[in-house]
Amino acid sequence: DNSQTTWLKPKYSSSDSVKSYLFQKENPTSILNFYKKFIAYRNAEAVLTKGELIASDIENENIVSFIRAADKDESLVLHNITNAPVEITLYGPLKRFNSIDYSTSNKRIKLKKGVLTIPSYTSLVIKEFPRK
Repeated sequence: DNSQTTWLKPKYSSSDSVKSYLFQKENPTSILNFYKKFIAYRNAEAVLTKGELIASDIENENIVSFIRAADKDESLVLHNITNAPVEITLYGPLKRFNSIDYSTSNKRIKLKKGVLTIPSYTSLVIKEFPRK
């Protein structure tokens, strides 16, 4: 990679472990483009950039979850941090989150009657529809 420094031997980002920017920018499924899409979505959603961070009631060691709230807008954010699908049930006040607004997965994800299966290594943003 011609972009790699020559005066310092790379320890974590060698051409064997990390694809170059030039390679990644042309690959729509690269980690670079994954983060560019995710950051663009976040920046377009005021609730995700300026909203208050609220703990969710989801108790699952495989899921990182929280609610972002600003004015009357709220989003439930879920991250499956494992290499296997995880099924969760949205109960109580979380049942109001009923519409998947954003997913990092190419797989079709169903949310029916509060039951949701999140594919491995997938992040979701779920909103209430229609909004009150």
